[in-house]
Amino acid sequence: MKNLPILTTWAFLLLIGAWQGARVWSQDTDTTNDKKTPSVTEAAPEQPSDQGLERAQKVLHEAREALFQRESIQAHVTQTIALGDYRFRSEGDFISASGFRFKLEYHMELGQLRGTFLEVCDGQMLHTQRTIQEVPTDPSSKPPAPETEVSRRDIQRILKETRRHLDQPEALQAAELGIGGLPAILASLERTMVFDRVEEEMVSGQAVQTIQGKWNPTRRQELLGGLGNMANNMAAFMPDLVRVAFDAKTHFPLRIQYLKLTDEAQQTYQPIMTLAFSDIHFNVPVSFNTFTYLPPQGLEEHDETTHFIQMIQSAAETSSTPESQTP
Repeated sequence: MKNLPILTTWAFLLLIGAWQGARVWSQDTDTTNDKKTPSVTEAAPEQPSDQGLERAQKVLHEAREALFQRESIQAHVTQTIALGDYRFRSEGDFISASGFRFKLEYHMELGQLRGTFLEVCDGQMLHTQRTIQEVPTDPSSKPPAPETEVSRRDIQRILKETRRHLDQPEALQAAELGIGGLPAILASLERTMVFDRVEEEMVSGQAVQTIQGKWNPTRRQELLGGLGNMANNMAAFMPDLVRVAFDAKTHFPLRIQYLKLTDEAQQTYQPIMTLAFSDIHFNVPVSFNTFTYLPPQGLEEHDETTHFIQMIQSAAETSSTPESQTP
């Protein structure tokens, strides 16, 4: 994995979920049937208004709450990327049930590389498996062995720590990152972005709420700092704007879209990646076996539980300091 070209590495870091702080960056599959052209012109205010911030936070909070109120959720997932000459997509499925059980799996191809991302949680242990394999150009050649990474985290231990900090939003966001699945996606967005605008519209008879935001400068610097020598190269590919569309009735996310600024004077943005959900069903019976996982034979799972507990504790300490409580 470490020998991939810079753009390929960037794509796989996003698609295979290697960045805990920004797991999902995304682009266009028309789940909301948005007929806008690929280039979107925005006139975002230079300074976010308090009203816009409050409304956007309310929409995002309602969406996060709704995820835990369903007996089950099933949806098809499509990810599309457009970066320069690169155009590719991945597809998979998301299934969740009460008791923090869920399964998220999708597959993608980029040139001669194939990748698979899998998260499975039975309510006690969350397992994550990332696999990348090179496909030889010669069909008669034997493909190299796939590179697979597996990890786990104890959800109940994370939830136990979370209950000690229920009055601290930063700690709750960190906890949802540890829980994984869609809660982690929305928590990551809230943690790394500043949403300051809400748009409401009817799309094919469906009420849609779209929130829009830009990077939290502090989080952006933390992310780049964590990339070390890769930071300068990665910065050129990082998006400048994010738009998240929700079904106004169910509060379920329909599309998460990341865009790159292409013309500063005209404030024109080009979509570079989209995560879209379609064929969505609520409260349909799900087999218990759906959430069963066995790691590949011979591979040891790396336990990340302590890391996420420390993340929650650190977030709680930060939010309780006098500096974090100032307006």
